[in-house]
Order: sequence, then structure tokens, then C-alpha cells
Amino acid sequence: MKSINKKETQKLLHSPLFWDTNASHIDTDRNARFIIERVISRGTLNDWKTLLAFYGNDKVRKEVLSIRFLDPKTLCYLSVFFDIEESNFRCCS
Repeated sequence: MKSINKKETQKLLHSPLFWDTNASHIDTDRNARFIIERVISRGTLNDWKTLLAFYGNDKVRKEVLSIRFLDPKTLCYLSVFFDIEESNFRCCS
């Protein structure tokens, strides 16, 4: 998967997904779980691709395991995508 530059990431952070936050105050490292959770729960396929290109599969995988709530469809998708048993997700324990 291709990597993306900071400009493309800022475009994602200024999208309607983050309507309730000031994008200039979002730190992509410190707020990674927040960004990942918002994109997987409300984003488009293009947002998902941008997220994976920016953080990489390993970082996204690590963070989704710690999310407290995932809707059933998203949980199933992430379980299949990352080949992780659903019971390993925090939201299922």
C-alpha cells in the first residue's frame, strides 16, 4: 500500500468526519486511536484507505483491538480484514 503525505492526512482531518473538533489541534500520533475509531465507524472506503496508508496495518490493527465499542458489521469486517478472532477485541470482552 502506498504511503501518503501530511497534506493528504490533513485533508482527512478536515473532512466532515471531524466536524466536532478543531483539526489543527489533532495530533496524529497522540490521537491515533480517536482518528482510527472515527474513520472506521463513520468513514468511507477512501477514508479507510487513507488511514491504512498513513498509519500502516500494524498500527491500525493494534488500535482497533483496544476500541471499546464497534458495531457488529464493523467488528466482523475488522475481524476478517486483520484475521483476528472477534473475542480478542476489547469490545467483546
